[in-house]
Amino acid sequence: WLANAYDVDATSGNKKFLLKLNKPSGAVARDARADATTAESEKILVFIESGTRVHTTRYERGKTTAPTAFTAKLRARAKGKRLTDARQLGRDRAIDFTFGGGGENECHLIVELYSQGNVILCDGNYTVVALLRSYRDGGDVNILPNHQYPLERLKGFQLGGYTREDVVSALARGVLATEEETMGGDARRAPATLREALCRAFGYSPAIADHAALTASIEHGSNASLPLSEACVDRLTAAVRDLESWFEGVTTGDVVAVPNVCTKTDANADGTDEIEIFDDFSPFSLKQNEGRPTRTFELPKGLDPVCAFDHAVDEYFIALEAQSQILARRKAEAQALAKLEKSLKDQKSRVEQLEREREKEEQRAVLIEYNHEAVDTAIDAVNSALASGMSWPELEAMINEERRLGNPVAGMIKSLDLANNQITITLANHLDEVDEVDAASGKRKRVAVGVDLGLSAHANASVRFAAKKKHAEKFSKTVDAQSKAVAAAEAKAKAAMEKAANGSSIARARQPLWFEKFNWFITSENCLVLQAKDATQAEMLITRYMLPGDAFVHAEVPQAPVTLVKPPPGVDVRAVPAYSLVQAGAAVMCRSSAWNSRAVKSAWWTSSERVSKISPVAGDALPPGVTHVAHADKQFLPHAQLVMGFGLMFVVSEKNAEAHKNERLVRSDFNILEEEGDETFDEDDEQEDERDDANGGAEIRGEVNKLAAFLDGAVGFAGEDERSSVDDGDENDDDDGDTVAAAPSPAKPATPRMSAKERKTLKKKKGGKGGNDSDGDGDDDFIDPLAEMKKKSSSKTVPIETKKAPRGKAAKLKRAKAKYADQDEEDRALAMEFLGASGGSGGEKNKGPP
Repeated sequence: WLANAYDVDATSGNKKFLLKLNKPSGAVARDARADATTAESEKILVFIESGTRVHTTRYERGKTTAPTAFTAKLRARAKGKRLTDARQLGRDRAIDFTFGGGGENECHLIVELYSQGNVILCDGNYTVVALLRSYRDGGDVNILPNHQYPLERLKGFQLGGYTREDVVSALARGVLATEEETMGGDARRAPATLREALCRAFGYSPAIADHAALTASIEHGSNASLPLSEACVDRLTAAVRDLESWFEGVTTGDVVAVPNVCTKTDANADGTDEIEIFDDFSPFSLKQNEGRPTRTFELPKGLDPVCAFDHAVDEYFIALEAQSQILARRKAEAQALAKLEKSLKDQKSRVEQLEREREKEEQRAVLIEYNHEAVDTAIDAVNSALASGMSWPELEAMINEERRLGNPVAGMIKSLDLANNQITITLANHLDEVDEVDAASGKRKRVAVGVDLGLSAHANASVRFAAKKKHAEKFSKTVDAQSKAVAAAEAKAKAAMEKAANGSSIARARQPLWFEKFNWFITSENCLVLQAKDATQAEMLITRYMLPGDAFVHAEVPQAPVTLVKPPPGVDVRAVPAYSLVQAGAAVMCRSSAWNSRAVKSAWWTSSERVSKISPVAGDALPPGVTHVAHADKQFLPHAQLVMGFGLMFVVSEKNAEAHKNERLVRSDFNILEEEGDETFDEDDEQEDERDDANGGAEIRGEVNKLAAFLDGAVGFAGEDERSSVDDGDENDDDDGDTVAAAPSPAKPATPRMSAKERKTLKKKKGGKGGNDSDGDGDDDFIDPLAEMKKKSSSKTVPIETKKAPRGKAAKLKRAKAKYADQDEEDRALAMEFLGASGGSGGEKNKGPP
C-alpha cells in the first residue's frame, strides 16, 4: 500500500517522484523464531522520472519541503490504498499502477516513458484527474483534465507470431498488417528510415531497433533508407522473431533479464588520470555494444536474481546523478570563487583610485606653490580683462592670439571655464632637480591645474591641500573597511559553497529494524531489551514478540513500561543472564514515575511462560497491555540507581569483525537469579519473609550475596568467586553497587545485599537502641549487620592492614579509578604512546592509573 508520495526535484525539466510503499508483514513468511525478526512490514521505494524510467531504488533523494499540486492530488487519491496491479499498457512504453480495490475507491497512475513523457492520475474510469503535461496531437487524442484517457490509441499487446507481412507493412506504412485499419492517417505515413519503422510498428526503443538492424546485417544499420531488398527483409524478420521470443520468455518467467551496463573512460577534471563513466545499459547484450567494457553489480544479500536488472538500473542512474551533483557542486564553487575574486578586485581598485586622487591633489597643490608668481599673473590678467568689460569670446580670442605671438602668460592658460569662475593652466616643476621628464622632448612634463579666479595662488594651493587631506582620510577609512569587506565576501563565498555541497544529497535508504519502533537498548551481554511506549505496543510485545526463553520485566510502579529481554543471539542459553536482567530492571524504573518521584523500589522479572493474558478471577481476556503474573512467580531484582545514559553503536566492516568478536560476552552466572530459591524484595509481604526463614534463609541470602558480589566485581563470568579467602570481605571504593568495578580494593569490607527481613530486623534493632538515623536507605543501615554475619562465618579471615592514603590523595585515586575503570591494557598503551610516554607495560615506570 502507498505510504506517501514525494517530489524529488520540482525544478528539473523531467519531473521526478518517489513513491514509498509498505509491504504488509503478512506477505513475509516466518517461523517460530523468525517471527520477531522478519515478520515486519517492508518499505519499498519506487522512483519515477517522467519520460525516462520507473524502478525501485535503495537510495533516499532530497525531497521538496512542500508537495506540488500534482503530488498533493496524488496523495489525496492514492495514499493509504493498496497497489493492486502494475502492468504495461499494450506494447507502448506506458505503465499503469492501480491503487484501490475497484469502484469509486480505485485510481490509476499512468507513467508514459516515450516522447516528452507524462505522469497522469486517473480515477477508476480512466478519467484524467491531474497530469503533468496537457497536450493535443492534432487529431482526436486529447490528454486534458476531466477528459477520458485514450486507452484505444495504445498498441495491442501481442507476443510472437509476427509474419513477414507484418515486417513488410511496418517498413511501408509504419504499422503492422493487423493494425492498419485501426490506426489513424498519420500512422500510415511512410517511415523514412528503418529505425523509425521498427519503433512505430513494434514499439521498440532506438537501441533495440539498432540491435535488430545490426543482427540482420543491414548496411548502415537502423539508419538505412527504405525500401529494403528482399534478402534484407528476410533477415530482419528473423531478427524480429528472435527479439519477440526473448520478450515472451521474460513475460512468462522462463528468461531472466541480465543487466548489461556499458562504460567508457574520460579524463578527470584536472587531466591527471581517467575515470570510468556509465554510458548505456540494456536487459541483454546488444549487438552495437559488443566489445565494449561492461560493469557488473553484485546483488545485495537476499535479493532475488529476477530483480538484478532493476538493481542495475538503480545503480546506473545513481552513478549518473552523483556525477551530475559533483559537476553542479564544482560549478557553484567556481561561481562563488569568481564572485569573491571580483569583490576583491573591486576593493583593490577603489583603494588604488583614492591613492591616485590623493597624489594628484598633492601634486597640483605643490605645483601651484612652486609657480605662485606665474599663477597670480595669469589670474590678474584674466580678471583685468574681464573688469574692462571684454566679452568672453573676445577674451578667448585675445588669449589665443597672445599665445601665438609667444606670450608666456597666455601660453600657460589652457582653457577658460568662466561660468564657474575658473581657468585651467599648465604648470611644471622647475624647482626640484628630479621630476618627471618627457622622453620625446626631454623637457619637464606640464600638468593641467584648475584655479579659482577669485582666489590667490596660495589660496588655491590651500584648497588643493585640503582636498588632498580629505582624500587621505577617505583612503584610510577605505583601507580599514576593505578587510571587513574581504572577510564578508569570503564568508559569503564559503556559505555558497557549503549550500551547494549540501543542496541535494543521495544516501542509501536504511531499512529500519523490526525492534526500532519500541524503546530499546542492548545490554553489556548482547541481550536485546524492548520496552513498550504505550498499551498498543505492550500488547504487541506480549502477543507477537514474546517467545520461550525471553524474560518479562516489570515493576509495581505507575507508568512502568512492559519490558522484554531477549537472550543473547548465537549462544546456547536457557535463560537471560542475570546482569542483563539488572540492567533491564534499571531501565524499567527510569522510565516509570519513579524517575520524577525519586522513589527507590525494585523491579521484578519472570519467564515468558509465566505471563498470562487471562484474568485469574473471571477467566476473561485482559485489556490490551495488561497481563497477569502470579505473585509467587515474580523474582524481584536489586534496587537500581535512577541513572540513564546515551550510547552509540558503530557498524564495523567484515575485516574488523574478528577483532570485536569477544565483545559483549555473557559476564554473569545464569544461576544467580535462578527462579527456585531466588530472593524477593517485597517488603509488604510478611508471609514471604517467614517462608524464606523456614525454608533456609541463609541459602537464599547466599544467592543474593552472590549476585551482589558479582555486581561489585567479586564474581567472575562463570560465577566463581575470584577473590581469595583473605579478600572475601573487601570491596571497591565505588559507592555504586550496581556497576562492575574495574578491580577489587583490599582497603574496605564488602557491601553484601540484604533480604527484606534482614532490613526489617535492622530497623527494629535501631529503633530499640534509640538510633538517630532518619534515612532508612543509607549505606550505614545495612553494612554493619551483614559484616558481623560475615565475620562469624569466616572466622579464619585475617584482616589486612593497609596504609592510609595521605590527605587529598584518596579522592584523587578514587577519581582516577572512576575515570579509567573501563580502560584495558591496549587502550592504556595507545594513550601512553599518544602522550609520548616511554613507560612499558609493566615495571616501576608504569605509574598510570589502573
